[in-house]
Amino acid sequence: MPSSSAPWLRRCKGLLQDARANRKKLKALGAELSASEIPVSERSSTIALVGASVPVDVLFDGLPGGLTFAALKSRKREVAVGTEVGAVAALADVIASKRAAGRPKDLAQLPILEDALKVLRALEAAKKK
Repeated sequence: MPSSSAPWLRRCKGLLQDARANRKKLKALGAELSASEIPVSERSSTIALVGASVPVDVLFDGLPGGLTFAALKSRKREVAVGTEVGAVAALADVIASKRAAGRPKDLAQLPILEDALKVLRALEAAKKK
């Protein structure tokens, strides 16, 4: 795998609403990254941008477990990444998606993610007091 200026980042995943404008922006991103757009599977609308320093997987409109773009967007979290702000799925949604996917690598991550969610909820409850 190509090296990255962020060695902890091995692969980036994104979820987009499947719209003509977003497909056009994705093509522009691929050109900017000198990456090629490759379908991941015939059974999925997921594509991968490969050839960049960090491969990017893009899912369109939903995740395993019946999680739709609209539902995920309604519960998103905003996080700072350097000088930028990005939207990420709520941790509970990530957990639900991994559980629904059922792959061994996803199931292995569940205990850690569930513990992190407990801590996050406890911190949020403490802030409200």
